[in-house]
Amino acid sequence: SLSQYADVLGGKRLPSGHSYADNPTGYRYLRVTDFYERVVDYAALEHLPPETFRALEKWEIHEGDVFLSIAGSIGFAGAFRPPTDHRTVLTENAARIIPTSQFVPEFLALYMNGERVQSQIAAQKGTGGGVPKLALFRIRNLEVACPPLEEQKRIAGVMSAQGTHIRAEEATLEWVAVVSDVTR
Repeated sequence: SLSQYADVLGGKRLPSGHSYADNPTGYRYLRVTDFYERVVDYAALEHLPPETFRALEKWEIHEGDVFLSIAGSIGFAGAFRPPTDHRTVLTENAARIIPTSQFVPEFLALYMNGERVQSQIAAQKGTGGGVPKLALFRIRNLEVACPPLEEQKRIAGVMSAQGTHIRAEEATLEWVAVVSDVTR
């Protein structure tokens, strides 16, 4: 089970009376909408006022943690690799998975997004208030494979390279479409 290889913790909603900051503060808030495509646009994260961050600091997500959406849109996972030292709080609609040294975070996120875990998630989700939800204890009980670290690193490296290649091809296709529209 995942609990043999990781701690699973929840996130937190903004407290009543708190809101996002209008200007950059060095504190961010990671919502499910920010990683719906399993990739985070870190520059687009909402900023938090320092007093809001202090109230939510217990739910901070750290470099190398894995996030997993658990309410509404369920099952989107990714490795948290912020490009800055901004501190970030995780939404209540996501779980923070803190892998042991037996897992490469990028591999674990790929594995969590794979069919084996996604089928378990689909079978385990419930509803609360009409919204699909996945309880933290169910995440802890997900069955995962833990290949040797070197194999995890190779797989994560290959998938990262493929992702980079795919994004480059998509950008080229978008450019070709724009040029075609302009020349018509």
